[in-house]
Formats: sequence, structure tokens, C-alpha cells
Amino acid sequence: MNIEKRSIATCVILSIVTCGIYAIFWAVKLGRESVSVKDRNDDGVMEIVLMIFLPFLGFYFAEKKLTEGCQNMGIPHEDRSLVYLLLGIFGLAIVDYCLMQNDLNKISDMMNPGNFNNPGGYNDPNNFNNPNGYNDPNNFNNPMN
Repeated sequence: MNIEKRSIATCVILSIVTCGIYAIFWAVKLGRESVSVKDRNDDGVMEIVLMIFLPFLGFYFAEKKLTEGCQNMGIPHEDRSLVYLLLGIFGLAIVDYCLMQNDLNKISDMMNPGNFNNPGGYNDPNNFNNPNGYNDPNNFNNPMN
């Protein structure tokens, strides 16, 4: 499972500038990454197709799998499938995209604690709640010492 951290603002702007073409690419990425949390072998085809044609259903099913995968792995995650369903029904699917990307960005931060391109994550020197990073007194490579 490889979850790529993306800038939500950049994705929204690209979706608007490309008249929705980037949104299709983004839906494919969100669908694959969200279902891969539960099952690495699941390619998320059903969720991807639904995200493109019936976003409220696609995001609903992808969120269900994401929540179940997070529970299996012990990652804290709140099930927002009903929120995705309602937002999609009322034509606010772009908010679904943003919320799911935000959740995937958080999971990416938790799954990749050694990623130094992780602003605000576990290896951020400004993160004082970091048990194993720069602020760990047992870390002999600590530039703060």
C-alpha cells in the first residue's frame, strides 16, 4: 500500500483548470489508495467507476473500505461514509474529494514516519509530540542537542 500525499488546493485548482480531467485522474488515485488500506490486492475498480459516474456511491463504498482497513490496522479513523453520500447527492462531490484526500494524507503521515518530505509529520523538527524523531532524547542524530 503506497499512499501519496497530495496538496488539496493544488488538486482542486488543477481539476478546475483542466475542466474536470484532473478530477478523473484524482478519483482513480483516491479510489485505489483508499481501498488498498483494507486489501492490497483490491484495485478498486468498482469504487473508481462509481466515483467518476456516481460520486456519492463511489465515495461511500471507498470510505467503508478505508474505515474497515484502518480499524484492522489500528489506525484511528472516523467513518464519514454518510457525509460522503449526502454531499454527493447534493452535488458537492468536490468536497468528497477534499475530505478523502485529507484522510489519506493523515494516514500517509502515520504510515511513513521516516519520510523526511513529510511537513508537519513525525520527522518535523517543530513537532514536539514526536516520540522517535528529532525531539527524542534517545535520538543521537538530534540537531537540537
